[in-house]
Amino acid sequence: MEGVIPIVLMVLAAVFGLPWLFRLKRSYLEKALQKHNDETRAGLVLEKAGMPPLKYWLRNRKGDCWGLVRHPGGERQWVRLGGVLRSGDSPLTFFDA
Repeated sequence: MEGVIPIVLMVLAAVFGLPWLFRLKRSYLEKALQKHNDETRAGLVLEKAGMPPLKYWLRNRKGDCWGLVRHPGGERQWVRLGGVLRSGDSPLTFFDA
């Protein structure tokens, strides 16, 4: 019985912690996109945030945030928010959808 309590606590932490983590990563991506839109006047809209397609998993790094953005013309692209500590470059990298 004593060994069950840590397992139950880990399951509860995963169930309640993962949605919070996904919302946090989405907010980071929305802030970076807003900054990018202010600088470039691109007008990008975040459609969804989450895991990219399988072909981009090899480019994934620990801590990256991925999202699908829509341009004003209707074009869709995947965007990766990573390398936030780099200076000078935009932390956003765009990939074809």
